Amino acid sequence: MGKLGGYAGKILKVNLKEKEICSEPIPVNWISRFIGGLGISFKLAYDNASPQKDALGPENVLIFGAGPFVGTLIPGACKTTVVAKTPVSGFLGISGTGHLGMLKFTGYDNLMITGKADRPVYLKIDDDVEICDASDLWGKDTWETTEALWQKLGKQYVVASIGPAGENMAVQASIIVNKYSAYAQSGMGAVMGSKNLKAIAISGSKSISVADPERFSELMDKAYQQSIESQKETINVFREWGTLRAMGPPISQFGPHEYKNYSEIVPPDLPYKFPLDRFMSEIKIGDISCMGCPIGCKHLIRLLKGDKAGGSMAVSCLVGGFHGFAAHCAVEGWEDAIRCDELCNRLGMDYLSAGAAISFAIELYREKIIDKTDTDGLELDWGAADGVQELLRQMAFGQGLGKILAQGLNKGPQLIGKNSEKYAVHTRGHAIYYDPRRAMSPDLFSDMINASGDRFHAPGWAGKAMTKEFLIKHLGMPPDQADQAVTDIKGYGLARFAKWAEDNATMFECLGQCQMPMHQQVELRVWAGLYEALTGIKMNGEKLLQAAGRVWDIRRMFDLREGRTRKDDSFIARRFVSERLVSNCEEHDPVSKESFNALLTEYYNERGWDPADGAVKQLNNDNGFV
Repeated sequence: MGKLGGYAGKILKVNLKEKEICSEPIPVNWISRFIGGLGISFKLAYDNASPQKDALGPENVLIFGAGPFVGTLIPGACKTTVVAKTPVSGFLGISGTGHLGMLKFTGYDNLMITGKADRPVYLKIDDDVEICDASDLWGKDTWETTEALWQKLGKQYVVASIGPAGENMAVQASIIVNKYSAYAQSGMGAVMGSKNLKAIAISGSKSISVADPERFSELMDKAYQQSIESQKETINVFREWGTLRAMGPPISQFGPHEYKNYSEIVPPDLPYKFPLDRFMSEIKIGDISCMGCPIGCKHLIRLLKGDKAGGSMAVSCLVGGFHGFAAHCAVEGWEDAIRCDELCNRLGMDYLSAGAAISFAIELYREKIIDKTDTDGLELDWGAADGVQELLRQMAFGQGLGKILAQGLNKGPQLIGKNSEKYAVHTRGHAIYYDPRRAMSPDLFSDMINASGDRFHAPGWAGKAMTKEFLIKHLGMPPDQADQAVTDIKGYGLARFAKWAEDNATMFECLGQCQMPMHQQVELRVWAGLYEALTGIKMNGEKLLQAAGRVWDIRRMFDLREGRTRKDDSFIARRFVSERLVSNCEEHDPVSKESFNALLTEYYNERGWDPADGAVKQLNNDNGFV
């Protein structure tokens, strides 16, 4: 492949079993069909993962990807993804972060890791690539591992590591970058641990070329104006609060969140038990940005409890801890909530997945399905932070009840028995953020049928200004469909809308672009123009969305090969279809299976898949399978 702007142009392949390292050029037709980043990673997974094999077996592949925008000055061009067959469901999993773009500066767009090392190792990538002994790192938490590698290699290295949770292959295990930024959900840390891979350390200084610098600069100014200059109020809120912006009164007014394992609605006073003025005056120390981001919505915060009290830690998504522990487990107050977050970061676990498993256990304990003989004497209750924190440790180290919970919400209830599946609330093993009994939306519908670990499916597009102009200019929707979606969203169909939102979100992931609300305000034609000016490849919005659609097709084909059926897509947690939601003087009916299945058929049709089973119809050279 000739040198293109934006792309490093190579895939790094590392076989840990055979200790083989090589690189290959990215095929030109892959770029035209799947753009880059996530799209290339999905293609690699489809071609290289052995079908019908254990996700924690050596046949699985672990693939990191950085799209063509990553490493440029485009605002928010920082997103990287990791892909593998997930141990949570056995289908294709994905997770993302804004802190591993250094891969591009070493001369690679994607990194594919295969096989299993015969001992603990870490991967060092700079001007050379080396598989290094990590026996002295095995057993350390992610903070200790990162500090040890920085001391050995230097702080110019970006370090992605696993903690005890990944070593012991808990399905909630994350990959933690530079001690705080997480490839969070989908159990990617467990896959990394199954390969005896403790860490990846990356440092590079190679350049990224631009095909048409003058036009690129002009369009970058346009993107900056649309995403930053015209969104100053939103930007200021994100800079001050980050993701904590979701903790204000609207959370209790809308309140579809996962309070006490979805047994209740979030009480109106819960956000006030986490006073934001105290956060600003006593807890927040400073702001942190992802690579190339002009906003800085991450935080450096003060630790208030535990062996590190008085110290500090960086945190990427603080509201994720609110979801996992304040909402799921009813933990109250900054001290205990931040302590739970700290433990997850150090042990290498996802806030939401861990909190969902623990809230499941708490409800079992309260319903007398399990007792102290099952918990080794540990008392479990809503808001009992010490019990939550002890279960986090047990899950990470594979001990006690935690060893069962570390199997996830699919397998864990099967091991417990006693009809405990009734209380397991998930979508194919994945924890979810919102309760569909209160409000079904395109992004929630997408999250339920396409759960894979990272909420890249349809991140709140339906919450934007639903004008015809917005849908045409930003989502690329044809004018006739945009008109119907605005005038009659129910008649148009939220499932149809979900497809458009998914394709746009996937386009962002393939480009390597952050999806925060301010970046969603950039017009589709500007993204296409930036891609063309950067790479030298002719592009328009329609072609970008077509490529994103192919990415969904190849993901679907991977999952069908692993046995995914319409029954998997139509799975709804028992609580959602059998129990009314009654709280705060509100009552909400269970989700109708018939209505949900009708939406699923509508969705299959919009994607061009077989309405009977969701099979991809066009298996030809156009979508890249041949």
